Amino acid sequence: MSSIAFNFFGWLKSNPIKAGACLNAIGTILTFFVLKSLDAINLLPFAVAAVFSLVGPFFIKPKGKLWQTFLLSFFGLLLQFGITVFVGLVWFFAAAISSDGLDSFLGPRGSKVLPEEQVSFFNSQFKKYGLELAPSDKVLHASYFTVADDMYSDVLIQSEPELVESLLAGKVLLSPLQETTQAVKRKFDTGKYVLCDEKTDAKIVDEKLISLICDEKALVADMMIGLVNPESDPYLIVRYFPQEKVVWLHEVNW
Repeated sequence: MSSIAFNFFGWLKSNPIKAGACLNAIGTILTFFVLKSLDAINLLPFAVAAVFSLVGPFFIKPKGKLWQTFLLSFFGLLLQFGITVFVGLVWFFAAAISSDGLDSFLGPRGSKVLPEEQVSFFNSQFKKYGLELAPSDKVLHASYFTVADDMYSDVLIQSEPELVESLLAGKVLLSPLQETTQAVKRKFDTGKYVLCDEKTDAKIVDEKLISLICDEKALVADMMIGLVNPESDPYLIVRYFPQEKVVWLHEVNW
């Protein structure tokens, strides 16, 4: 085994271009799986560019002292990092200017959905999960909330118990809060700050809903909960309050 490894590394040393290609392929594959496990797959383009920067000198300077090649590789990585930061800053300030200022771009913004647009909003945001409104279902509140590039969509629906199953269309398995899976606990986002705390137009104003949603004890005392697409983005948290006959759909898009 040791002789095979020695011959392999000897082959790589004598073929710098092939060595660079192998390093690039192995590094890219490892980077993909590492970022996927860290739920940071959005960084893959930068990571791939960084890998190319590291192995680039093996392509453009196949001859010369090995330490010089590795030094060029290191400086190539620094250069790639600097370029990425520069492009990111340019995009950031361009987006801030086009959004009427930095505070507007980064700060929270929320808006209620007009009554005549609530059904279409429900269809656009939640129909993709297989959910359907019954004719007798009543939308009590619909809003969306954004901060930076994150978006939250909320709909609260008054639905009779026999219609809840129809509304959820068998797509969501509800269980008591204390019996939720680890996936639900890991993704658990009450959404309370969106509807109750942040001073935006997304805040609820109905006193009945305020007492139900904004009171932490009420929020967990009489609630069934389920999660759709827990390992993806966006994902959906469904809460059902049997006594109040209210279904709360809260979509998180990070």
